[in-house]
Amino acid sequence: MMPYLRPGGHVRIECDGADRARPGEIIVFHEADRLVAHRLLVRLGLGRRRYLYQRGDAAGIGSWVREHQVLGVVTVSTDAGGKVLYERSRSDPVSRRHIALLIARAVQAHARSILGTLVTGGRERR
Repeated sequence: MMPYLRPGGHVRIECDGADRARPGEIIVFHEADRLVAHRLLVRLGLGRRRYLYQRGDAAGIGSWVREHQVLGVVTVSTDAGGKVLYERSRSDPVSRRHIALLIARAVQAHARSILGTLVTGGRERR
């Protein structure tokens, strides 16, 4: 999530789960035994279950997380010296065009991954 989250920096998290998270914002969620912060791209409801598609800004492929895994939303991020790197703004949401671009990149990377698996028949490429 560089340049918004850096080693040695600090983040403030609004811990209200996924309820108020909007596409484009940085969510914090449980994955295995650690906390992860990635950008929320899409929210999807299937019956009573809610899923969120997230991806790190530098990652090629994102993944779906269940709503109950989400701890909250990053509201402020600072570097080790206290300089603000990211600040969540309710009045200035991320543009739809920016979100569409992030989704397109994630889908493209996912398609490449699937295509690679199909081409190699599931075997590792050499």
